[in-house]
Amino acid sequence: MEEFDNLTAPYSRADELMWFMQHVPGLRCGFDTGNFLYNEEDAVKNFSLFRPYIASVHCKDRTFTENTGSPCVTVANRKLYPVAVGDGNLPIEKMMRVLLDSGYTGSFAAEHFGSIEQLKCMERSAAFLKRVLGEKRG
Repeated sequence: MEEFDNLTAPYSRADELMWFMQHVPGLRCGFDTGNFLYNEEDAVKNFSLFRPYIASVHCKDRTFTENTGSPCVTVANRKLYPVAVGDGNLPIEKMMRVLLDSGYTGSFAAEHFGSIEQLKCMERSAAFLKRVLGEKRG
């Protein structure tokens, strides 16, 4: 189950998603690094809370700097723009390293929802993810 960046979901905030984790035995989390910003929540703090439940990670970076992508508007009316993983405001590398150091063997998927430059973002994201994963193996 993944936190969803839309108020219509009953699991868009960390406390809502955690309710499901604590009340459904065996339920795991698909942690999306960029979705907590929608509710103006701290992704790193929530990462620490959800770490025991994480089964997969959507590496979605976001920036407050305007670009040609379609923005997601936060609950505080701030615009978040899509960028390649590693090019935005989130400490994705730090979160990945903590997971990898704890023995995590799940997946890391790049996501660029709203970008009109999908190929460019995918190439940059792949290079970023390969670098971080390569440094961990080395």
